[in-house]
Amino acid sequence: MRPALPAVLAGMGVSMVLASQALAAPPWVERRETLPGGNWAFDVGLGIGHVPDRSAAGVNMEMGVGLTEHVELGVRTGLRL
Repeated sequence: MRPALPAVLAGMGVSMVLASQALAAPPWVERRETLPGGNWAFDVGLGIGHVPDRSAAGVNMEMGVGLTEHVELGVRTGLRL
């Protein structure tokens, strides 16, 4: 195992020297915290709820609407089957 260590380190060094500049997303993703005014969103989720003596499937339903540019009204409910 020891003889392979210098080869691995040399390979890493060569790849760092020969690598070109990485192009990725900007450091901060700018997105809205609320829905824009007049937009609606509907979401449904499935899951499994665990309790100490029993597990059961369930659903989660959510609805939201953007009232103004900075105000969103939403309702969320869950149901265990």
